Amino acid sequence: MRTETLNGIKLPSCWLEPVWLIHIELGPEDDERIRLALCDEIGLSYGDYDHVAFESATGTQFHRGSEGTASGAMDVATT
Repeated sequence: MRTETLNGIKLPSCWLEPVWLIHIELGPEDDERIRLALCDEIGLSYGDYDHVAFESATGTQFHRGSEGTASGAMDVATT
């Protein structure tokens, strides 16, 4: 992962603020619980706001197990 430091950068009319983008994929049954736990732990702050998060629409995952997976080799994909 590439990181940049903001130390020593001087701008007269604005400031730079480090921002983290965390991407987590969860099922709908876990999303609120995990989001609230993150807010409690680190705040999810952005500027003057906290509890900042974006939730995209629920998607569908398709997969087919191969030899060596927990499900074992599968003939067809499942959701």
